[in-house]
Amino acid sequence: EIGSPYEYRKDIQACELALAWQKDTRNPYRVRTTDFNTGKAEYSPAFWRDGQLVFTTDRAGTQGTAIYNWTGNFFSDLYVADLQTGSVEPFASELNTPFNEGTAAFSADGNRVYFTRCAGAKKLDQYCQIMYADWTGNGWSPPEPLPFAKPQTNYMHPALGPDGNLYFSSDDTEGFGGYDIFVAEREDDSWATPHPLPATINTSGNEQFPTFRNDTLYFSSDRHTSIGGLDIFRTYPM
Repeated sequence: EIGSPYEYRKDIQACELALAWQKDTRNPYRVRTTDFNTGKAEYSPAFWRDGQLVFTTDRAGTQGTAIYNWTGNFFSDLYVADLQTGSVEPFASELNTPFNEGTAAFSADGNRVYFTRCAGAKKLDQYCQIMYADWTGNGWSPPEPLPFAKPQTNYMHPALGPDGNLYFSSDDTEGFGGYDIFVAEREDDSWATPHPLPATINTSGNEQFPTFRNDTLYFSSDRHTSIGGLDIFRTYPM
């Protein structure tokens, strides 16, 4: 809000943080591009099996021929890169459609995939759902939406936690505003009603793209204090 003391303090903290990072001489990470990047978007990589990396892209060659008005590029699909040979191709014809698909997450055995699909009737808003499909040995079963989805609500960016529960981003009104990280707990062969993670993680801004490494949750936020836009944060059990 314009004139809000909280916003002033937040912007000052962001500037102080950026200055501190400029003085930090440590370089714990080495970041480099992969050989299969293009001039289009490539994001949300997920390891599948046998050195294969599944990612989201809107490069030429995706299923649809229409242009997505939000990006000016094609609608996105799931692609797979073989990290040993360097080959890149569409991931699965059973999953990709002329609509937007992306942000895949796999079960530990690689036999179930969860992913986002944003679709809707022509000239109507296209809401996102989390779909799932099972590996049959020769391909993927027809994708189905998870049963807890509400109408006119977006569900996207699925991630499986070490506890077996499903984490994702949603603009459900049960959250704190914008997009929040929700969790649906596993109950035998079904999912409990999702609920948002606490306010220490979620904010009135946007929290998206959850992913796990062991028990550490990484996610993106444009509201927690950083240097602007979506930045990566992490949290873990105390």
